Amino acid sequence: MRARSISRSLSIAWIALFFLCAAVAAAQGADERGKTLYAQKCAVCHGEKGDGHGPAAASMPVKPTNFKNSKFWQEDAATRIGNSIRNGKGKMPAIAMTPDEIKDVTDYMTKTFGPGSK
Repeated sequence: MRARSISRSLSIAWIALFFLCAAVAAAQGADERGKTLYAQKCAVCHGEKGDGHGPAAASMPVKPTNFKNSKFWQEDAATRIGNSIRNGKGKMPAIAMTPDEIKDVTDYMTKTFGPGSK
Protein backbone atom coordinates (compact mmCIF):
# COMPACT_ATOMS: atom_id res chain seq x y z
CA MET A 1 0.00 0.00 0.00
CA ARG A 2 2.79 2.42 0.95
CA ALA A 3 4.74 1.57 -2.23
CA ARG A 4 1.67 2.35 -4.35
CA SER A 5 1.30 5.74 -2.60
CA ILE A 6 4.96 6.58 -3.21
CA SER A 7 4.68 5.50 -6.84
CA ARG A 8 1.59 7.66 -7.31
CA SER A 9 3.29 10.66 -5.70
CA LEU A 10 6.31 10.23 -7.95
CA SER A 11 4.07 10.01 -11.01
CA ILE A 12 2.31 13.22 -10.04
CA ALA A 13 5.67 14.92 -9.43
CA TRP A 14 6.93 13.85 -12.88
CA ILE A 15 3.77 15.12 -14.56
CA ALA A 16 4.06 18.46 -12.75
CA LEU A 17 7.73 18.72 -13.75
CA PHE A 18 6.83 17.99 -17.37
CA PHE A 19 4.24 20.78 -17.45
CA LEU A 20 6.62 23.19 -15.74
CA CYS A 21 9.32 22.47 -18.32
CA ALA A 22 6.80 22.86 -21.14
CA ALA A 23 5.71 26.24 -19.76
CA VAL A 24 9.32 27.44 -19.51
CA ALA A 25 10.02 26.27 -23.08
CA ALA A 26 6.90 28.06 -24.35
CA ALA A 27 7.93 31.28 -22.61
CA GLN A 28 11.41 31.06 -24.10
CA GLY A 29 9.85 30.44 -27.51
CA ALA A 30 7.63 33.50 -27.15
CA ASP A 31 10.66 35.62 -26.19
CA GLU A 32 12.53 34.46 -29.29
CA ARG A 33 9.49 35.05 -31.51
CA GLY A 34 9.12 38.56 -30.11
CA LYS A 35 12.80 39.32 -30.69
CA THR A 36 12.64 37.98 -34.24
CA LEU A 37 9.46 39.89 -35.06
CA TYR A 38 10.93 43.11 -33.70
CA ALA A 39 14.09 42.61 -35.78
CA GLN A 40 12.07 41.85 -38.93
CA LYS A 41 9.28 44.40 -38.67
CA CYS A 42 10.28 47.20 -36.28
CA ALA A 43 14.05 47.66 -36.09
CA VAL A 44 14.45 49.16 -39.57
CA CYS A 45 12.77 52.32 -38.25
CA HIS A 46 12.91 52.10 -34.45
CA GLY A 47 16.44 50.69 -34.32
CA GLU A 48 17.88 47.48 -32.93
CA LYS A 49 18.29 49.23 -29.58
CA GLY A 50 14.76 50.71 -29.70
CA ASP A 51 16.17 54.23 -29.67
CA GLY A 52 14.44 55.42 -32.85
CA HIS A 53 17.66 55.33 -34.88
CA GLY A 54 17.01 52.49 -37.31
CA PRO A 55 18.56 52.55 -40.80
CA ALA A 56 15.41 54.06 -42.34
CA ALA A 57 15.01 56.74 -39.66
CA ALA A 58 17.57 59.14 -41.13
CA SER A 59 15.40 59.85 -44.18
CA MET A 60 12.18 60.34 -42.20
CA PRO A 61 10.93 63.87 -41.51
CA VAL A 62 9.19 62.65 -38.34
CA LYS A 63 11.50 60.44 -36.31
CA PRO A 64 10.30 57.04 -35.08
CA THR A 65 9.39 56.61 -31.43
CA ASN A 66 12.30 56.12 -29.03
CA PHE A 67 11.32 53.18 -26.84
CA LYS A 68 14.24 53.91 -24.49
CA ASN A 69 12.50 57.09 -23.37
CA SER A 70 10.83 56.42 -20.01
CA LYS A 71 7.91 58.72 -20.94
CA PHE A 72 6.90 56.25 -23.65
CA TRP A 73 6.21 53.59 -21.01
CA GLN A 74 3.76 55.69 -19.03
CA GLU A 75 0.01 55.03 -19.40
CA ASP A 76 -0.53 51.54 -20.81
CA ALA A 77 2.24 51.33 -23.39
CA ALA A 78 1.29 47.73 -24.28
CA THR A 79 -2.13 48.85 -25.52
CA ARG A 80 -0.60 51.71 -27.50
CA ILE A 81 1.95 49.36 -29.10
CA GLY A 82 -0.78 46.91 -30.09
CA ASN A 83 -2.96 49.68 -31.51
CA SER A 84 -0.05 51.13 -33.50
CA ILE A 85 0.80 47.72 -34.96
CA ARG A 86 -2.82 46.96 -35.88
CA ASN A 87 -3.86 50.40 -37.12
CA GLY A 88 -0.66 52.26 -37.89
CA LYS A 89 0.23 55.63 -36.36
CA GLY A 90 1.11 58.80 -38.22
CA LYS A 91 3.43 57.77 -41.06
CA MET A 92 3.78 54.25 -39.66
CA PRO A 93 1.60 51.83 -41.61
CA ALA A 94 -0.36 49.02 -39.99
CA ILE A 95 1.75 45.87 -39.76
CA ALA A 96 0.26 42.45 -40.41
CA MET A 97 0.64 40.44 -37.19
CA THR A 98 -1.56 37.95 -35.41
CA PRO A 99 -2.72 38.74 -31.86
CA ASP A 100 -0.15 36.24 -30.53
CA GLU A 101 2.62 37.90 -32.53
CA ILE A 102 1.60 41.32 -31.23
CA LYS A 103 1.72 39.98 -27.68
CA ASP A 104 5.14 38.40 -28.25
CA VAL A 105 6.67 41.55 -29.77
CA THR A 106 5.08 43.77 -27.10
CA ASP A 107 6.43 41.53 -24.33
CA TYR A 108 9.87 41.57 -25.95
CA MET A 109 9.83 45.36 -26.25
CA THR A 110 8.70 45.77 -22.65
CA LYS A 111 11.44 43.48 -21.32
CA THR A 112 14.12 44.92 -23.60
CA PHE A 113 13.34 48.66 -23.69
CA GLY A 114 10.85 49.27 -20.88
CA PRO A 115 11.39 50.52 -17.35
CA GLY A 116 14.02 48.53 -15.54
CA SER A 117 15.61 47.20 -18.74
CA LYS A 118 19.32 47.50 -19.23
